[in-house]
Amino acid sequence: MKSFIKLAAIAIPLFANACVSDPKSHFMLSELDTKQQQDYAAAKVILLGEQHDNPAHHQIQAEIVERLGREGRLRAVVFEQIDWTEQGVLSQLKPSNMEDLPKKLDWDKSGWPSYEYYRPIVESAVKYNAKVVAGGLPKNRLKLLYSHGYEGAFTASEIERLRLRVPLDGEAVTLISKEIFDGHCKMIPEDHVAKMIPIQRARDAALLRGYQNEAALDGVTVFILGSGHARKEFGLPSLFRNTAPTIKLWSVGMQEAGAEPFPAGAYDKVWVTEKFERPDPCEEMKKHIDKDKKDGAAPTTPTAAPDAPATAPDQVKPDDAAAPEAPAADDASEEDAGE
Repeated sequence: MKSFIKLAAIAIPLFANACVSDPKSHFMLSELDTKQQQDYAAAKVILLGEQHDNPAHHQIQAEIVERLGREGRLRAVVFEQIDWTEQGVLSQLKPSNMEDLPKKLDWDKSGWPSYEYYRPIVESAVKYNAKVVAGGLPKNRLKLLYSHGYEGAFTASEIERLRLRVPLDGEAVTLISKEIFDGHCKMIPEDHVAKMIPIQRARDAALLRGYQNEAALDGVTVFILGSGHARKEFGLPSLFRNTAPTIKLWSVGMQEAGAEPFPAGAYDKVWVTEKFERPDPCEEMKKHIDKDKKDGAAPTTPTAAPDAPATAPDQVKPDDAAAPEAPAADDASEEDAGE
C-alpha cells in the first residue's frame, strides 16, 4: 500500500493542466516575454514548481539554477525533498564529498524520484558556492502535526514568525480544496480534504522556515518544490506575502501538454513540457478504495499533498489522528494552507 500512495502522489499533478501545442524542455531567457524577463531579473526568490517525476521539469530547473550561478546571483537553493534533520549534512557539502550525498540522505528509501533528477541542481549550487537548504518537514514532525496541530511541528515562535495563524481568504480555500480533491482523483471524502489543507500549509511553512534560517538574503534563493507549493493564491507565495511583502518573487509552474490549463494568475510563468508516460494512479487508487470496501475497513486516503511523494509516517490515517486545526467549512481562519 505504501508504494501505491507514493505513486499516486508523484504522478498526479496538483490541478494538472495545460493544453499547449509547443511544449518546452529547456530554459531560454529569450523566450520569456518582456514582463517575465523583468520579473526574472528582479527576483530575489524564484519558485520552480515541478511535477516530481517528470525529467523535463528537472532539466528546466537545472538550467535556471546554472544560469543564475553564471550570473553571480545564486545564493541558496531550498529543496522540498530534503528535511530539516539533514541540514548539517548539506552545510558540509563541497565538490569533494558530493558523491556521498544520496547515501547520507538515504535517498533511495525516501519515496522521491531518483536522485539523478536532482543531482545537476545540487552540483550547480555547490559549484557556485550557494547554500543548499533543507526545506522538508521531518517525518516525526509530520506525525505530531496530526495529533497536536501546528504546535506539534513548529515552536510557538516559529508559528508566529511564519504567520501560520493568518487565514487564507475564501477564494484561496476554495482553490486549494479543489486542488486536493482533484489531485486525489475526486475519490476522497470531502471531510478528508479539509483535514489535508493544514498539512499542505505546514509543508509550505517548512519551506519558508528553511529559507528564514539558512538562506543568504543578498542574492537569489531558488526553491525546488512541487507545483502546488508555488501556487500564488495559496502556496508559499501567500506566506511570503504575510512575512516579507516587499520581496520580489517569481513563481514558475510546470505541467504537461494535454492537461487542462492552470487558472489565470496561478503563476508568473508556466512551462508546458511533453507528457511523461506513467501508470494511471487513479486506477490504483480505485483498487485500494474497492479493497477497503470489500474488507469492511474504514476508507483511507493518502495523507500527503497531491504532488508530494512522501506519506505520513507509519501510514497515519486522517480517521485515526486529529487533523491539525482542520477548520469547519465556515471557519477557514485556522488553516492557512500549503503544498
